[in-house]
Amino acid sequence: MPLKVHEMVPVGGMGKGTELWLPARDYIEYAQSAEVDAPFYVFQKKFIEGVHDDLFADYERPPLFSDDLWDLTPKLRSGFEQNKFFCLGGERTGSALHVDPHFTGAWNTLLCGEKRWVLFPPEMKMEDMGVPTDLREKLLTPCSHWWLDSYPRLASPGGAGERLGMREVIQRAGETIFVPAGWWHTVLNHGWTIAVTENMLSPQTLARTWPMLSPDRRRSACLARAIRRLRPELLAVLRAGGEASGDEGSTTGSEHDKDDSDFRMY
Repeated sequence: MPLKVHEMVPVGGMGKGTELWLPARDYIEYAQSAEVDAPFYVFQKKFIEGVHDDLFADYERPPLFSDDLWDLTPKLRSGFEQNKFFCLGGERTGSALHVDPHFTGAWNTLLCGEKRWVLFPPEMKMEDMGVPTDLREKLLTPCSHWWLDSYPRLASPGGAGERLGMREVIQRAGETIFVPAGWWHTVLNHGWTIAVTENMLSPQTLARTWPMLSPDRRRSACLARAIRRLRPELLAVLRAGGEASGDEGSTTGSEHDKDDSDFRMY
């Protein structure tokens, strides 16, 4: 089974990267013996029919996270199709400090190994948390460097971590963590780890997420129409947060849902 293990960033930091794929058996052999600072890490989101089917043979969402509002209509789902991830890697792999895209939170279930998480509340300044503000530097900096350079300064007695609301979590095999929309987080893997994760927009977090989503007029209006038709019990949440004004009453939503223009979030 081939797995994407890396994407090489263009020299200028712009444009499409070059993907590096390896057979799973070769990656496992590499990961278990890698001694470099930033080993390759599988964060698989492209699943090829007939190739990766075995990964989904017994896959189902945890019941607590089964309700994703981006699933309400095919148009909404098409805007964020690649929301499932299969993650595996060895010691020192992980993800750099970031916020999940497209107004989503994420659940992450660990199957084996151990993950160390650090989280910060929304609206923290990147420079305060040690996140590079330069895009090219951000793309090229291994996640392990943050743990070596920034974490000790933030977590030390009297450090800025407490003021910034920093949270630390150790996740062990069989445990599931949920990261709310807008929260900064970074992960460092200890030992050989395998995890599955999905980004989602849950009804329970809509009250907090809607103010972040509503400035995106096109998508918020599309979601509001879908909620109006399919989940009317959530309308009060939208109105309390300032419902998108676009198109209310001007259409049933069907003509917009048939619009074949590009609606992808990436």
